[in-house]
Amino acid sequence: MSESLFVDCNGLQWPLYCCVSVFLRNCSRCRVMVACQQFRSRDCNKMDVLLHCSSQPVIESCTKMKFSCFAASYPQLEGQFSSAGISLVINNWSDIHDFTPASGEINWSLLNHIDFDLPNDNAELLEVGLNILVDKSITPVTVGVAQHPVGQSCLVVFLGRDHKTSVAQAIEVARQANKKGLAIVRIQELLLPKQTIIDMFSPNEKLMQKAAGAKLVGMEIVHDGDCKAVVMAIVSEVYPSAFELQDIYVSRDPETISTNIELFFNAAQQSLTL
Repeated sequence: MSESLFVDCNGLQWPLYCCVSVFLRNCSRCRVMVACQQFRSRDCNKMDVLLHCSSQPVIESCTKMKFSCFAASYPQLEGQFSSAGISLVINNWSDIHDFTPASGEINWSLLNHIDFDLPNDNAELLEVGLNILVDKSITPVTVGVAQHPVGQSCLVVFLGRDHKTSVAQAIEVARQANKKGLAIVRIQELLLPKQTIIDMFSPNEKLMQKAAGAKLVGMEIVHDGDCKAVVMAIVSEVYPSAFELQDIYVSRDPETISTNIELFFNAAQQSLTL
């Protein structure tokens, strides 16, 4: 599906909706998977949502909503993302906006992806070959800023020969990082403002030239050990020539890591509001 979808359901278990926009209303006791550009729910109760959303998800008059990062794969899924114009690497699943917050009430909460299991007797899911394992997902699995783990952070920026290459490299590095127990906090793609490029990459002229006018992919990774060393080892193993070609940048200076993370994701947040 690639157009807007309005869903009114009760008791459904694991339908998957891949659309430009999804509006769930009057739903109760459901577990759904959603990939979309815009997500909204109204008058819903006791729902588990595995969500991939390009913009800020919105809930209204909802209670006991639980959200987790979308992770899925089946043969047609990447084509459906493309048809609906959904970025593989922009996912704001955890940045929930509640239009109707109630004092003393928590209308929504976040869950880890590992809290979910697919039913093994669902013929439709088996027929399409759906898999929700993190290491098989076509999209990176993030923990979200609200659940930021304790540990060392580093910023990884992908500046491949074209945007498609950067996206593919980011997804693979995220997959390998997850396998090694690192946490992907957040990931975004955007055109960086000129001043941000200078602030982040100066005095490296080649990096600044590659970043200028290019849509970059950046991710924040956290590890309880030497994060940058582990990430650099992963990149070197998966893409041996990436550092020589400066196709992938890993923040290395402890004094500038937090600043560069803030610069990149503040620029990403500003681009979402434009």
